[in-house]
Amino acid sequence: MPGGRARNAGLAQDSGWSFALSPYAWTPGLTSSVETAWGTVEVDKSIGDVLSDLDLAFMGAFEARNGRWSLIADLVYANLSQSRPTPLGVLFSRAEIETEAKILSGYAGYRVFEGGPVAVDLMAGFRVNSVDLDVSLAPGLLAGQNFGASETWVDPLVGGRVRTV
Repeated sequence: MPGGRARNAGLAQDSGWSFALSPYAWTPGLTSSVETAWGTVEVDKSIGDVLSDLDLAFMGAFEARNGRWSLIADLVYANLSQSRPTPLGVLFSRAEIETEAKILSGYAGYRVFEGGPVAVDLMAGFRVNSVDLDVSLAPGLLAGQNFGASETWVDPLVGGRVRTV
C-alpha cells in the first residue's frame, strides 16, 4: 500500500499550522537608583549609553497560527554593565553596576475580522518581568562592598493587533 502511506504523509505535512520567528531591536533608556548605607547610587542612561554598555541582548517573537487561532511568545533579554566613579566621594573608588532584564510574554489570539488587506486579532495573555541589579563598590577609604536587588512580577495582558498587507 505505498499509495496509502504517501497520502498519510501529505496529511501530516498539511496540518494547518504556520510558524513565524521575528527577531527585532528595542533600545530604551534606563533610570534606576539603589539606596545604600552611604548614600544613593543612581543610574540614568540615554539610548546611546545603553547601547555602549550592552554586553548581551536578544529580542524575538515566535508565532504559531492555525486558522483563526494564534499562540505568541515574545522574549526580551538584556545584560548591561558599566563602571564609573562613585557618587559617594572618596569612600569608594569606583562603582561597577550590572543590570540584567528579562521579559517573557505569552499570548493567545483569535482573528475576529479578515477582509481584503486587513486582519484584526484580539489577544490575552501574561508578561513575566524580572530585573536583577548588582552593585560593587571598589575600596576607597572604606572596604569594598557588594549588594544587589532583584524583583520579578507578572502582569496580565489584553490587547489587539491590526495587520495590513
